[in-house]
Amino acid sequence: AQTLARARQELQRARQRATAAQWVFDAQLAIVHHLLAQVDPARAAQHRTDAIEALRTALEGREQAPYVQPFVRFYAHLTGGKAPAQSPAPPSGQGEETNP
Repeated sequence: AQTLARARQELQRARQRATAAQWVFDAQLAIVHHLLAQVDPARAAQHRTDAIEALRTALEGREQAPYVQPFVRFYAHLTGGKAPAQSPAPPSGQGEETNP
């Protein structure tokens, strides 16, 4: 449990320093929280909640990307099959390329 707690602290520090790759650290934090829930039964519910929140943050806006699909499945596992909330699609005509 102490090793996992140290890993969590290091990942949180690395996340604060990161810019575009924060989602990677959030996903890793989710895994650490999941493992902490396994070895710290007294605080398992809080670790599980923290894992779900870290994954939700990591997946925000990336739910359909192929590189995050293992984390989408992990989120579904932790939430009993619920998929992460997907970012809303841009309004019709926005964000789409048009051919002149």
